[in-house]
Amino acid sequence: MAPIGKRTYELASGEHVEYEYGSVQMRFLGEFAVTRIAFGPDDCEPRLGFIALGSAGFDVDLNSRTVRKLRARPLKRVA
Repeated sequence: MAPIGKRTYELASGEHVEYEYGSVQMRFLGEFAVTRIAFGPDDCEPRLGFIALGSAGFDVDLNSRTVRKLRARPLKRVA
């Protein structure tokens, strides 16, 4: 897989960094999705992110650090 662009990301520390990104097809717990991934430094640990999980139909609760599969994907706008 090859990068297709660059974007600035904000780390948890508040620091801004620029990483290349690409598009991937993924399967997670039986769900298929197409999502964007960022290419971090060579020494970083790969992580499945919030946006990737959401695009595959999963809800991420940041407070309890749990992931649950949505029964239905909402098609309405969230206020």
